[in-house]
Amino acid sequence: MRYLLRKGLEANPRSRYVHLAWALWEKRQGELDDARRLFERGCKLNPCDAALRQVPRRPRAPAGCTHDGAPALPRPSAAASV
Repeated sequence: MRYLLRKGLEANPRSRYVHLAWALWEKRQGELDDARRLFERGCKLNPCDAALRQVPRRPRAPAGCTHDGAPALPRPSAAASV
């Protein structure tokens, strides 16, 4: 399958359809890093493409947030509990 998808990109390196199809296939195979790389490359080559832009990406928590994106709560200090 990868051979055929690679051939598709060789024929049309900017193809949004091949990038999207290949990335979704990699995702189903459990190759999330490869899928993410293909989505990002497709978005870079086709910045206005709505189909590629709608693909959910791994959320990146801003500084000061927990792993799920919720604001981190301050830890109680030892002096506050006395």
